[in-house]
Amino acid sequence: MWLPAAFLSAIFGAMATLVIKQFVTETDSTLATALRTCVVLAVSWLMTWRAGSAGTMGSLPLWSVVFIILSGISTALSWLCYYRALTGGEADKVMAIEKASILMTLILAITIFGERSHLPVKLVGMGIMAGGLYLLASQNRAGAPAQKGESRGEKKDPWLAFAFMAAVFSSLNTVFSKLGVSVMDSNLATAVNTTVMMPVVWAVACWKMRPAAGQNSFADPGRNQKLTEVSRRELGWITVSGLATGACWLCYYYAVKYGPVSVVLPVNKLSVPIAVIYSYVALGERMKRQEMAGITGIVFGMLTVAVLS
Repeated sequence: MWLPAAFLSAIFGAMATLVIKQFVTETDSTLATALRTCVVLAVSWLMTWRAGSAGTMGSLPLWSVVFIILSGISTALSWLCYYRALTGGEADKVMAIEKASILMTLILAITIFGERSHLPVKLVGMGIMAGGLYLLASQNRAGAPAQKGESRGEKKDPWLAFAFMAAVFSSLNTVFSKLGVSVMDSNLATAVNTTVMMPVVWAVACWKMRPAAGQNSFADPGRNQKLTEVSRRELGWITVSGLATGACWLCYYYAVKYGPVSVVLPVNKLSVPIAVIYSYVALGERMKRQEMAGITGIVFGMLTVAVLS
């Protein structure tokens, strides 16, 4: 059952991101992340109580809890960087670059967890993904069309750097999750992960909402939004995104617990082609040939690892 769970996590993950991208346009990215985390927290603990695993927390080994806590911290940092990147970059490109985490995680899965079955296939797939990432990154460095919030004479939005930082923290999250969830219920691991994320994300959100705050690296240009300024419409879509995220993480932790990381992660990252197709059809986001080649390489590499291995 871990393989269907991994596929479901990809579908829900793409849905969560695209809902934010398409319908949440006025709310600060960090505040939206914090509100979304509240929904994920409620969903994860509800599922934990239904599974009857909440009472097992006290009997878990300390090292397992520590790894899940580290997973929560890295997840929070990944989200903050990821949704900051979405404020300046197009959804399909940000998602594709963030998927650089798969290369880092596959290397760690091979070296730390000893997942060396079908190693030549995995190495070929990783090579294809690396080539795709290079094409995509070099296209953006060469001067892609101005993204939103940019104009001539203005400083370019650093969305690309935030997308890569999101990849690093996402990779660490997967490794910590695999180590921590091995001896605990996957629903409980999701709940603990989200509980740790909550104060981190809200601390950053509150810092940004402080009176007379100056601009900072995580802030959207010209925004110092307060909680009361979030419209009901966007709050509703943030809730939908949170429900999708909760479902994504519940499925993902289950898949990570019972399946090999080197297969679960590529399947989970198939949210990329879903986002690319949707962005092209519904959002009208177009790509140059080099960008299309880069994203195609990333997707083909992930499919090579996920299907052939």
